[in-house]
Amino acid sequence: MKQTKLNIPALLGARICHDMISPVGAISNGLELLSLTGDIAGPEVELIGDGVTNANARLKFFRLAFGVAGADQMVSASEITNILNAYYCDKGYQVVFAGSEDMKKSDVKLLFLLALCCESGMTRRGKVTLYSDMMVRCEGDVLPNTHALFTLLRNGGVWPVELEAAQVHFPLARMALQAADLQIQCALNGQAFNVWTGADLPDVLINREPTRPLRQGT
Repeated sequence: MKQTKLNIPALLGARICHDMISPVGAISNGLELLSLTGDIAGPEVELIGDGVTNANARLKFFRLAFGVAGADQMVSASEITNILNAYYCDKGYQVVFAGSEDMKKSDVKLLFLLALCCESGMTRRGKVTLYSDMMVRCEGDVLPNTHALFTLLRNGGVWPVELEAAQVHFPLARMALQAADLQIQCALNGQAFNVWTGADLPDVLINREPTRPLRQGT
């Protein structure tokens, strides 16, 4: 019987998020109870509350992006939207989900990783839109196609040995693509950088309408 290869990075990410979300949630609940009794108030408490809220948002996002994604697990559209809104609320640019249907957890994982890759090449005035058909649209003054690691993600190649922890989403995105047996293609249309994935992409064309790139010829 063939043994399934362990995905150590995903297991590690899932373990850290699982172990950390409980104490962070306990702090949040404790602050809420204290605020209801009126025992504490002031800017210091608000600062702690903001930190807890931010930590919760990051853990939920990272749990999907870096954790284990079962083949049959689903994520609701509302949960995807809520996680993105919470994680990106104070980053100066938008990341939104343009979908209304539930998605496989593995697909959400890949979309979140691609969003992080796009984020690496975006300005604070940019916008990233995630579509349920596994497309990503980036709009901004500086677009991800100029980022060297995004070029490696798109074209393949060896990752640099000086890769930083803040850039780990690039090789993880490639691993997620390979695990799903998907390819990635990109197109620069004016001020929009479109990324889409699929099992067979060379024959896929992009409709270059400015509002929504759609697949044609399939």
